[in-house]
Amino acid sequence: PGGIAELAFSPDGRRLATTGPHQAATLWDIRSGRELLDLPIDGRTGLGEHAAGPDSRVAFSPDGARLALVGFGGVMIWDATVGPEVLTMHAPREVSGLAYSPDASLGTSSSGRVVLWDATTGRLESRLDGHASFVFNLAFRPDGRRLASASHDKSAKLWDAATGRAIWTLGAHGDLVNAVAFS
Repeated sequence: PGGIAELAFSPDGRRLATTGPHQAATLWDIRSGRELLDLPIDGRTGLGEHAAGPDSRVAFSPDGARLALVGFGGVMIWDATVGPEVLTMHAPREVSGLAYSPDASLGTSSSGRVVLWDATTGRLESRLDGHASFVFNLAFRPDGRRLASASHDKSAKLWDAATGRAIWTLGAHGDLVNAVAFS
């Protein structure tokens, strides 16, 4: 109930993960339409009473073995085959953007900042500062060398993922930038 806020296909295209205001992530079998897993959010990880919400993000790891879900207080990573939570990464601010790199690092975003994490250990790898407002969306280039960010400061930035240096800013948009993608 309540609709779907975000969805992600597994890398093999056989599963679909959805999330939304229903306070859970659901994993579906694409061929049969059958629900495979229901991953409840509230009360599981200490991420707050309303850990998932209408702006929750969900992403599969590059190998499809793990599923990351953004909540109001951080990121939860689940085993995408049997369901137990594997790791929780707490964030001091609301997390909005979520993207896995090809090497399975995890990028998250929040108020003016992009954070790169080791998605296996939960260790913070680097912080990329440079936006003046909320960073809403992220995308890694398929080779993992670049990261794009979309911000409500009316700009998109391209970052060197290894050094964390901003290498290009596309500004002068008349309104918020909500999404970025690589072809």
